[in-house]
Amino acid sequence: MLVFYSIPEELRELLGIAELTYMRQERDGQFQRVTLNAGELAGLPESLRQDSWNVNVVQPGRHNARAIGTWQDDTGADIGPGVLLSDNGLYMGHILTDADAENKQAFLLAVIGHFLPEAWQTAAETAVGRSAKIGPYRSKEELDAFLQPHGEGTPYTAKVKLALATAEQAEREAADLLAAKRYPDVMAAARKIHDSLMDAYLVAHTPRTAEFRAVWNHSGTGDCGTW
Repeated sequence: MLVFYSIPEELRELLGIAELTYMRQERDGQFQRVTLNAGELAGLPESLRQDSWNVNVVQPGRHNARAIGTWQDDTGADIGPGVLLSDNGLYMGHILTDADAENKQAFLLAVIGHFLPEAWQTAAETAVGRSAKIGPYRSKEELDAFLQPHGEGTPYTAKVKLALATAEQAEREAADLLAAKRYPDVMAAARKIHDSLMDAYLVAHTPRTAEFRAVWNHSGTGDCGTW
């Protein structure tokens, strides 16, 4: 079982929860992140950005329960255990918010892979298979067809070629790692393939004459990521 935030009394004992303490946010940043014991599970990230507005602090009990994550505020101060792992599943003291999606995907895969090891191979093969899905293109062949006329003979030719060479090296690494069944490392290689191909795709778009580019800055505090 993977349970987030609300949990019936009947399931607490099964997951090895000895005690839950509810805490309401008293200031912004009070429950900014969960720091994780990365060595506990293969592929577990070091932390999750949360920005939670209230949390449960969890204390371990039976079934080999132990805390593998700690609530932490924006000053780096620890608040108390936030993620518990036992022989029967995992409990986290709040919902997964929409912040820090990449690390949260890694977190969920690490937990699922801990209980269902075969999930690692499926996830690794899928990550490699999807790594070349860039922009409107669904395969490396489609992307290459776009890059050939756009990358050659432009000021960005060298950057496109460098990004493609990096992607090809990462593809070879991913194949070797898959053969060695080093699945968490395959996931990292797949991200490198994707990021490198994305770099090639972006720099192949040369500016148009008198083109104007801008960044939407709704909050006034910096780029919010929407172009």
